[in-house]
Amino acid sequence: GVYRTGDRTLSYSSAGQHPAYLVPSDRSIANPLGVPALMIGAMPDPPYEVQHTVVAPGSILYLFSDGVCEIETKAGQQWSMSDFLPKLLEPAAPQMSEPERLYQVVREAARPGLFDDDFSLMALTFQ
Repeated sequence: GVYRTGDRTLSYSSAGQHPAYLVPSDRSIANPLGVPALMIGAMPDPPYEVQHTVVAPGSILYLFSDGVCEIETKAGQQWSMSDFLPKLLEPAAPQMSEPERLYQVVREAARPGLFDDDFSLMALTFQ
């Protein structure tokens, strides 16, 4: 993605994974950013659609790997995106960054031990 500060426009595309999510400052909704597309490297030079959105001040853009939301819970259930997305809308935790807060939320839900997949997550706040 490319963010233009002058007009607050984010231009973005996606390549094979789930979308990024843009959450407004009131944490009312997690807006998916992206359209289904082939993963990078599947074919030489595939076309990727570029989309644009205006980003309101205080919004947070969440980018994360599928290992963040595809975990096995303590009860032996498989989590999915629908289990994880509501966690993006929960209030910020005092004295804790957003990635730390979400890591703790997922760690609390997950079975003990190492995650089966990577846990990669970025939260970008737009001023």
